[in-house]
Amino acid sequence: MPEYPTDRVERELRQRIAAGEWSPGQRIPAVGTLAEQHGTSRATVSKAVQRLVDAGLLVVLPNYGTFVSE
Repeated sequence: MPEYPTDRVERELRQRIAAGEWSPGQRIPAVGTLAEQHGTSRATVSKAVQRLVDAGLLVVLPNYGTFVSE
C-alpha cells in the first residue's frame, strides 16, 4: 500500500522532532523551506504540520512561526 505524501512528511517531521533536531521551543523551518526539503508542495507540508499541531507536538504563533511544543 503506497504512503501518501502528507503521511510521509508527517512521519519525517515527527522523526526529526523525536531525534532532537529541533528542541522544545525552537522554531522549525518555514513551510516553503520544508516543502523544498521534502520535495513536495506547500499544501502537503501545511497539512502535515497541522496534524502535528493537532497532536500537540507543534504550536503555531501567528506572525512568528511554528515551534516545537515545550
